[in-house]
Amino acid sequence: MDLNLEKLDLSSKLFEAFGDIISKGMENNKFLINHGYCERFDEVTSVKVLDKKAKPIISIFSATPRKRPIKIDYMEMHPLASQAFMPIQKIDWQVVVANDNDGSPDLSSIKCFDVPGDVGINYNPKVWHFPLLVNTVQDFLVVDRSSALDENRENLREYFFQSNDKKIYIE
Repeated sequence: MDLNLEKLDLSSKLFEAFGDIISKGMENNKFLINHGYCERFDEVTSVKVLDKKAKPIISIFSATPRKRPIKIDYMEMHPLASQAFMPIQKIDWQVVVANDNDGSPDLSSIKCFDVPGDVGINYNPKVWHFPLLVNTVQDFLVVDRSSALDENRENLREYFFQSNDKKIYIE
């Protein structure tokens, strides 16, 4: 017997038995991050897990380009969880990363990578990175650990370069 399925307009109510819609406008909270260069549409949905100690979430980050050349004057890292970024639009972007050296970035290991627009990355825990670097306004699907459970900001470390550190720029 053949079955012709009716095409339904997607809605949260019609789809709730199957999952969640992932879209801007579905966030629990919206705020600026990365010193105003990125708008975070936070907790668009959450990953369902049995372990109550950590709550992985999926968010959308909407990044804004910075004026070039870009001074790399701080980095951040997440010691308790990985952080994945997947571009929604197929637009090339960049990442700047460094290894950890006892709680600060090892500047001798710092690298910048061009990332094709159809490729995402997942930072390992304790990898220092500069916030999102884009050439045009661009959205990313992000999977990381919820900050709602992180009252003491245990999963975010920021390092602001000192005047005697290397001056690092990218074009």
